[in-house]
Amino acid sequence: MKRITVLLALLIFSQVCIGQETANFKDDIEDPHQFTGGVSITPKLAIQFLENKELLGAKSIFGLGISGDFYYQPVNFFTLKTGLGLNYYGAYGERDYSLLFGCDNVGGVSDPFNSFTETQARTLYLGIPIEGRIKLVGDENHLFTSVGVESWLRILTKTRTKIHECGIPSTGTGAVAGKIVNQRQGLVLLTYGLGYEIGLNQGRSLFFEPRLEYSLTSPFSNPDANLSTFSENKFLNLGLRIGMKV
Repeated sequence: MKRITVLLALLIFSQVCIGQETANFKDDIEDPHQFTGGVSITPKLAIQFLENKELLGAKSIFGLGISGDFYYQPVNFFTLKTGLGLNYYGAYGERDYSLLFGCDNVGGVSDPFNSFTETQARTLYLGIPIEGRIKLVGDENHLFTSVGVESWLRILTKTRTKIHECGIPSTGTGAVAGKIVNQRQGLVLLTYGLGYEIGLNQGRSLFFEPRLEYSLTSPFSNPDANLSTFSENKFLNLGLRIGMKV
C-alpha cells in the first residue's frame, strides 16, 4: 500500500511538473502583446577606418540617429524589429595628395605630401533596419542583446573641398578642378547591441542600449583610378540608443 501511495504521489508530482512546463511554454508562444511600436534616439561617435594610411586628416566625429520603431514578438524571449529612421553622418578630413604645385618641387625633389585637398562632408541618410533581439536575463525588466543589418539611403548631403597649397590652407572653398569625389547613394551596416529594458505602466517600457554599427561599404567612391591617393574609408559607430516601446 505504501508503494502504491508513493507511486501515485510521484505520478501526480510529475504531471504537475509537466503541466507547469507546458503552461510556461504556452506563455512563451502566446504573447498577447505581439505587435508594438516605439521611438528611439541614438547619439553616435563615428570612427573612420582608412585604407590609405597617408590620409592623416581623418577624424572621429559625432552623429545622431532618430527612428520610429516597429516590433514583432513571436515568442517571449525573441523580438523582430524594423522601422524608419534618419541618420546624420559626417566624414571629415578625406585628403587627396594627387595635386602638385611648383612649390612642392624643391631642388629637383618632389614632396608628394606638401600639397593636398581636404574634403568634408555632412550627410543625412534614411535608415531601414532589420534586427533580432534576444532576451537574456529577466522578464519585464530584462537584459537583452540584438544583432541586425541596416540599409542607409542618402537623401541630403553637403560637401566642401579645401585646397592646402604648399601646406597652407586656402581661404576659399568649393569644387576643385580635376578632383572627383562621389558619394554612394546607399550604405549597408552590421549592427550589434547589448541593452537593458525597464517595464513601465500600461505596457510601456524604456530601454538603454550601447551599440556598434559597422559599415560594409564606404560612403565615398572614386571612379578615377589615377587618383590613387584617394581612400575609400569605412567607419564604426559607437552609439547609445535610448528608446521607448508603447
